[in-house]
Amino acid sequence: LSFWLYPKVAAVIQNNQELVRTLMHYTDASSRIGDLELAISNVAQLTQEKIAEVLGKVQLPAPLDTLLEVNLTNHVFSQAGISTVSDYVSQTIIGACINIICFLLCFIVLFLVVSILLNVIRAVFRFPLLKQLVCFLANQIADSRISLHTGTDVLNTLIPSIAFLVAAYIIRYGIYLQDEVDHTL
Repeated sequence: LSFWLYPKVAAVIQNNQELVRTLMHYTDASSRIGDLELAISNVAQLTQEKIAEVLGKVQLPAPLDTLLEVNLTNHVFSQAGISTVSDYVSQTIIGACINIICFLLCFIVLFLVVSILLNVIRAVFRFPLLKQLVCFLANQIADSRISLHTGTDVLNTLIPSIAFLVAAYIIRYGIYLQDEVDHTL
């Protein structure tokens, strides 16, 4: 479910231009590139050698360097008005970070929601009165009827149950309760 949800959350965050611009200042991609001329050069005019030079100077980890190469080669951010190499590097790093953070956030939130839901269901079925309330509410909403065994014939099952427990206790602990007997005469 997190794999389905996180791209939508990431897209909402990446559409916030003010936040993306703020994050771009923190990435400071031009200092990662090192060469100011290369950092401010237009992506549309880059050759494969220049792209390889950018990748060598930026030294991003394995998945990010491939992503940056694809972004530079295909001019991915040109529709957003981004044209310089440093902005491409920043945008690639920011996009990857936002995707990772959104996935983790979605996973944690969904995990908590499912855990709380399962604990509520477990608690409801632990208390008979809550079971009856849930059945009553479900019967008010649904076309079909839900019923619970309310235990009207408790004595018919209570006495054999107690007998079974006593027998289990005697069998389990009765072995240890025996006194040693001297069988010599």
